[in-house]
Amino acid sequence: MKVEANDAKWFFLYELFYCTSIIFVKLSIAFMLNRIAGRRMIFIYTNYGIMGLCASTNLAAILYIIFQCDPVEYVSTATLQLL
Repeated sequence: MKVEANDAKWFFLYELFYCTSIIFVKLSIAFMLNRIAGRRMIFIYTNYGIMGLCASTNLAAILYIIFQCDPVEYVSTATLQLL
């Protein structure tokens, strides 16, 4: 049982780091596309909107992952007694 709790903790950290890093990967690709676009302002503004949408949905996913357990400490200590 102790091994499963440790595995769950590492998977939780993996999910957090993945969701955080994917934000920066998507944003870096979008900034590169903006540089390639030159002066096509419609494309650039649309791309900024998509960047904001991607960043906000990934931040919402991070918050969901953190607060999906009730209580939050249950992720790291699976031996808590739940009511």
